[in-house]
Amino acid sequence: LSHTSLALLTHASLLLMGAVLVGVALVRARPLLAVGVATLVFGTAFLAELLKEALPRPALGVDPAVLAHNTGPSGHASISMAIALALVMVVPIRLRPAAAALGAAWATIIATSTLAAGWLRPGDALSGELLALGLALVICAVIVQVHGDGLIVVPRGQGEPGPAMGHRARAHARGLRA
Repeated sequence: LSHTSLALLTHASLLLMGAVLVGVALVRARPLLAVGVATLVFGTAFLAELLKEALPRPALGVDPAVLAHNTGPSGHASISMAIALALVMVVPIRLRPAAAALGAAWATIIATSTLAAGWLRPGDALSGELLALGLALVICAVIVQVHGDGLIVVPRGQGEPGPAMGHRARAHARGLRA
């Protein structure tokens, strides 16, 4: 099972999944999100490989012939987590809990499979997932800074209190008040 799940995560499948997620963002008319998702998926893969070369590998008493090269952060774990987070970012808000559950399960299966296959240390898988999460947080912060969070609440005394509104509803509400 470990090798089967790991065999599914190839360069071609990464490119396909990344392209599909970018396509979903574009279909939803969210070009900034599409750029963010592409940066997340492909940037995480690039950073994981870059960090493997730049970071030293501590010995920890493991036979150096078995794991002589640096395997952390895990490329498989970081990419699977990046795709899971990108999925949550592109789906409509009502589907995010289901997307988060599905993505978390898939990222966990991939990270656990790398350990079961003997490819990595637990810290390698965890650092890969944290790398993807960190990059996702930076990308979300940039999107919110550029685009706004999309939510406002009508202040008391200025109409009916209601649920938070998206940026299009906010623009419409400003036009009605003017």
